[in-house]
Amino acid sequence: MKWFHQSVRALRFPLRMMTMIPVVISLLWDYQQGYAMFASVLAGMLAIPAGEYLGRTKIRAYLFFLALIIGSVVVKLLGESLGYFDLFASVLGTSLTLQLQAMLYGFGFVFLVAAALRALAHRNMIFFALEFWAIALCCAASFAPHRNGKVLQPLWLSDLAWSYGLEPTYILGFIGSGLALMLALLTLLEKTKRIPFSIALLPLLALFMLITVLPSSERLQEQQAQGANELLKDMQSGGDPQIMRGGQSKPEQNKRDRDENGKEQERAQKNDGEGQGQSYPLAVVLMETDFTPPSEYYYMRQEALSAYNGIRLTPTRDRSIPYDGILGFPMVPAEAAEAPPMDEGRQEIQGTVALLTPHTAPFGIESIMSYTPTKNPRPSTFVQTYAFTSSATTFDYEDYLDYAVGNPDWDDKLWEHYTIGPEDERYKQLADDIVSTLPDRWRDNPFAQALAIKLYLDENTRYTRKVRHAEAKDPTASFLFGPQNQFIGYCVHTSHAAVFLWRAIGIPARVGVGYAVEAQNRRADGFMISNVDAHAWPELYMEGVGWVPFDIAPAENLDQGAQSIDEQLRDSLMELAREQEHSEFRRPIDWTLLWKKIKPIILYGLGVVLFLVFGLHYAVKIYRRTRFYWSPLPHFYYVSALDTLSEQGWRRNSGESPEGFARRIDLPAFQVITQAHVANALGRDVVDASGLVKPQTELSSQLSSKVSFGRRILGLLNPFSFYLSR
Repeated sequence: MKWFHQSVRALRFPLRMMTMIPVVISLLWDYQQGYAMFASVLAGMLAIPAGEYLGRTKIRAYLFFLALIIGSVVVKLLGESLGYFDLFASVLGTSLTLQLQAMLYGFGFVFLVAAALRALAHRNMIFFALEFWAIALCCAASFAPHRNGKVLQPLWLSDLAWSYGLEPTYILGFIGSGLALMLALLTLLEKTKRIPFSIALLPLLALFMLITVLPSSERLQEQQAQGANELLKDMQSGGDPQIMRGGQSKPEQNKRDRDENGKEQERAQKNDGEGQGQSYPLAVVLMETDFTPPSEYYYMRQEALSAYNGIRLTPTRDRSIPYDGILGFPMVPAEAAEAPPMDEGRQEIQGTVALLTPHTAPFGIESIMSYTPTKNPRPSTFVQTYAFTSSATTFDYEDYLDYAVGNPDWDDKLWEHYTIGPEDERYKQLADDIVSTLPDRWRDNPFAQALAIKLYLDENTRYTRKVRHAEAKDPTASFLFGPQNQFIGYCVHTSHAAVFLWRAIGIPARVGVGYAVEAQNRRADGFMISNVDAHAWPELYMEGVGWVPFDIAPAENLDQGAQSIDEQLRDSLMELAREQEHSEFRRPIDWTLLWKKIKPIILYGLGVVLFLVFGLHYAVKIYRRTRFYWSPLPHFYYVSALDTLSEQGWRRNSGESPEGFARRIDLPAFQVITQAHVANALGRDVVDASGLVKPQTELSSQLSSKVSFGRRILGLLNPFSFYLSR
């Protein structure tokens, strides 16, 4: 079976090379792309066999550090020379020169560090542990769900998860768990004598994984507030816009048909061949307040996108920016941090929402002001139910002509936050050209300016989800200015176009994300929300009124409409959503609360396990080192001496005799102890064990002449060193 064990252990080489892929990507994700990233990953993989080979040579350990320093300096000088001398740029071109410089840095530094660390880890358990945790920390840097609060990073992975309707946080957690298991397997396969060492690392690794994967209370709320942002991510990635499970462009007027804009729609089109998607319900809204929106649409805002990141708008992470909404699903009643003004032009609305699919945050009609979990009338049907109080606008558009935009109480930071946009001068030029067509009496009126821009987009834009402008550096500029597919896009493009044009002339604006349901679809006491209602729309801030939906209505819909939901199904769901006598108070798992409950248990349990593991090993180590005091036999003197040497990484090779090992070590005291042990083992008790006390004492002084003090201390603290004794 020896060949089988050797074959299994040989798997550590390809496994370790594969592990370097996520390690390198995690480290360099924010700095390297394209060929430079490929070169870095290739360097990480090649460093494994190179480090294994170097670790088997007789090169002294300090030379690895020296080579690492010199090599890094050489790589840095070569890279700087590519950018310093004009010769390279004139021959290769600026773009290719910069790519070569990035490739050189990536390949050189990654190869040097990884190869040196692998070579040292092959020789010494301390560096093996250092390499182990370096891999774990590097992977966690990218795949931990709440890394710097950016719970959807990396985007390529979260995009893939959302495309299948999965929560990215859990996918990231599973990947983190998989990497943890891979690290444990690598440790087990490294060397048979390190199996106990790997077992000791497993509790630490489990604790590290739990702390990394499970979100904290603050970041859990940030995580839950990210779902709406997925609607915009396709502007970079080319995927379909979606909120939870669907998304689409919605008109303000009844000018065009509604159309699904999610992944399910694409699959339905392939199945029926007609381009007709199947609608399905997502939630039921029961109204307690009689309200008819002047825009003829109920705008159910789930998230607001106001922070400009250089390409598009995203949810703000600046806690000083007021937010008129609820983050996540609290287990207790909650109120919005920033409620809209209720002086005039608004109506307070109460209602209940029954969710058929998981969502990331609650929503109400326009600005949700309060949220209260409620009893679930049908736990087998609805995921969660809650009551809301919200504030919705009641003015018609002409009523806003006498209102100023923005809030006079805002400081410069808030004004900049809501008015910053692209530096492209074409936005400002187009906005000025549109405003110049207004009559003189309205030309300086901010709302009239915003209305003129809206009507311009209404008249010129055409809706289709088939054109995404994903390859453009600025998708919104590609939508507005062409040259290809000018004014052709969907709600993501129209909402961003309106907001960027308004901001270009100093009008504070943002994008609302959620659902827009036609008022005509309401029944006596409520309405149903389906996947075709997912939408993004622009909003203005009117002084004394707050944020007002100001949607764009493209003149033409180039896509075919989705199938409508069966009315009988809608009525049945609305009936089921009403609270019954047997209703249960059911709500989703609060991972924060659950973590708070199990965290002490897990930490205490792991602490006990670690204490027992380390304590037991220290006890065994002390026992082996001191047993000769009460059992003065040559064998126990020899075991103590072997453990002393194993602390420094010196052990007898496979097939090597004790005498040969003693000659190779070349420590006179150890040779005396070895001779006594061999003689005793062969039945030739020619040496009195009491005469080994002096050699045992001299062994430490002789060892100190060959090993530094720091290394001897580290070896003494290592509880697992006796496993190396042979």
